[in-house]
Order: sequence, then C-alpha cells, then structure tokens
Amino acid sequence: MHENNYRNTKALEKCYEDFLSLIPLLEPTGYLAMTGTRYSFGDTYGMIIEQAKIAGEASLWRFSIRDCWSVGNCKNCGHPEVYHNRAVNILQPPCGLAVACECPGFESDGVRRVLFPQVRTRDGRMFGFTVDILDNIKKDIGPALFANQYENNPLAADTQTFTETMIGAQTIFDISRFLIISRPR
Repeated sequence: MHENNYRNTKALEKCYEDFLSLIPLLEPTGYLAMTGTRYSFGDTYGMIIEQAKIAGEASLWRFSIRDCWSVGNCKNCGHPEVYHNRAVNILQPPCGLAVACECPGFESDGVRRVLFPQVRTRDGRMFGFTVDILDNIKKDIGPALFANQYENNPLAADTQTFTETMIGAQTIFDISRFLIISRPR
C-alpha cells in the first residue's frame, strides 16, 4: 500500500492476501519485526491488529505503535514517555539500561518534543527531526498525508472537525419536533 492506492478496496484486499501467503514461508521460530505506514483502517496493519484483538491473550502479536511526537519527559524520573510501558516498548530499554523504567507512572513535563530528535551522523550530516521541521512538513504535505506518514494514523486529527453547518443540521431548534414520552402515573 502507498499514498496513491490506499483507497482502492481491491488493492487493500490483495495486499492482505499477499501478507497471508507470505507468513507461512518465514522462519517459524524467532521474532518478526514489521514496520509500515497506516493509510486506511482496512489496510494490512489494521487487519493484523483486528485479528490480534479477536485472539486476545492467544495472539502472538505484540505492538509498538508510535507517532512522531513525544509528550515530553517524565517529571518523576526524567525518562521520555516512550519508555514507560515495557510491554509495549520491547525494542529498547531506557537510557541504555538493561531493564525498563521502574517509574510508577508517567507524568509529562508538558514540553512538546519529537520521538526521533535530530542527531549528527559520523560524516557531519544532521538526521532526525525538530518540532519546527515536523510542523513545516505538515504544512507542505497537508494534514491527511502527515497523519499517515508521521503520526501512524489513518485519520488526521485536523480533518476530524464539525463545522457550524454540520452541527446545525443535527440540532433540533423547534420544541414541537421533540419526541415527548409521558410516564404513567
């Protein structure tokens, strides 16, 4: 799936069928790390998540679904919020420690950050993001594609708004249109 064909139901179904055909060919022992971009609720990732929910505790899948934002560091321990749930974040323990953060609960310091901050590579290039860079990318590509590519979400929060016209169409302004049910005394 990609940004040009995710609205095609046949393409969504074919992608999931290809996934189901491929899984038996993989090594049955060990871990399978799968990464990707969510474009639609009916995409392969959505189907895998739905099947895991149905299987419940019997599911072999463990998910680490992250977006590009971080809600800050913890006031209690100083670790980023991404490290506070070891069951979800199985890829990397905090601060190079061998165990996950033992903090009893995350409390944000309220500073908006990014999940993958800028770093300098060995050859001197900058790699990663800043809040400003992500804000500019969002302006350039639009909220819908940004939600897919960076926020790992099939729906952009910016597009989930109710206009005054929509609210007005669903509001009853005339009292005579209310359904009144009287109770027996």
